[in-house]
Amino acid sequence: MCINMKVYKYTPHISLFLKEPTLSLTPAIFLNDPFEAQLTKKYKDEVVTAYSKFFSEEKRERMALRLRNDLDNNGDYSGIVSLTTKKGGLMMMSHYADNHRGGFLEFTISDDIGEGINNRINLFIKNDHIHYHCGPVTYADKDNRGFSYSNNNIDDIYLACFEKGYEWSVEEEIRYVADFR
Repeated sequence: MCINMKVYKYTPHISLFLKEPTLSLTPAIFLNDPFEAQLTKKYKDEVVTAYSKFFSEEKRERMALRLRNDLDNNGDYSGIVSLTTKKGGLMMMSHYADNHRGGFLEFTISDDIGEGINNRINLFIKNDHIHYHCGPVTYADKDNRGFSYSNNNIDDIYLACFEKGYEWSVEEEIRYVADFR
C-alpha cells in the first residue's frame, strides 16, 4: 500500500456520522460471516501446548484451561472497523449502507501502511497512545483458511481478524482492529 491511500466506510448511519463523527468497533463475534475471526482448533491446541510448559506442574491444568477459554472467546475481545478501497460500489451500498439509503465516508490514510497487519498506527485520532492493527484482509478458500502457531508470537492471534473466505474478496477490505480488554 502507499502513502495517501483512500479508504471508504459504508454505513447506514451517514447523517448520524455528520452530526457526531465517530466510528464504532464491531465486536468480531457480530461480523456478518460467522466463520471469520475464528481461531482454528489446531491453532488453539498449538498455543496451549506451547504455553503450558511455562506453568508449574500444579498450575498447568488450570492455566491451560484458562488460556483455552480466552482463545475460545477471542472474538469477544476484538473490535473491528471494516473499510474498503472501493469507492461507490453498488453492492457495498446495498449491503452496508441500508440498501442505498445510507452512504460512504472517505478517509485518507496519510501514514505509510506496509504489507501485512502489523501496522500499529491510529488512523483516526492523531497522537492517541493506543495502537491498532491495520491492514488488508486476505482471502482463502475454506480448505486453506487458518494459520499455525509456529513462531511463538501471540500477536499472530490478530491474523484471524484479517482472514475471510474467498467469496468475500470483491469487498477489497482493509481492517482496523483493536482489543477491547
